[in-house]
Amino acid sequence: MIDKLLSLDFSAAGQSLVNVILLWLGFSAGVGLVTRLILFPSRWWKSIWSVFLVGIVGSCLGPLLLTTLCKIDVEKFNPISIAGFLVSVAAAIVVMIFYGFVSLFFRKKSD
Repeated sequence: MIDKLLSLDFSAAGQSLVNVILLWLGFSAGVGLVTRLILFPSRWWKSIWSVFLVGIVGSCLGPLLLTTLCKIDVEKFNPISIAGFLVSVAAAIVVMIFYGFVSLFFRKKSD
């Protein structure tokens, strides 16, 4: 099984796509971990998937808002950079705070 996986030969476009996907997954995981360490330094989240989900949301939302609100040329901005990382972490923190407020509002009250 491992031999078959190692012997896969992608075209140049396929290999480029795999590289981009793996790069974004790693970047999103880093954003999610830093967000977790900032918001909840002494407490672990229930699953690693929540770290990835927060990282993906922050990695997509942060650079999108930065380029939209600051009117930065998209071709000149690289989201996988220090500025992109900081904006992604900030967006993930805002999303987590918003999620906390929404969950407090919709929490079921026990009798």
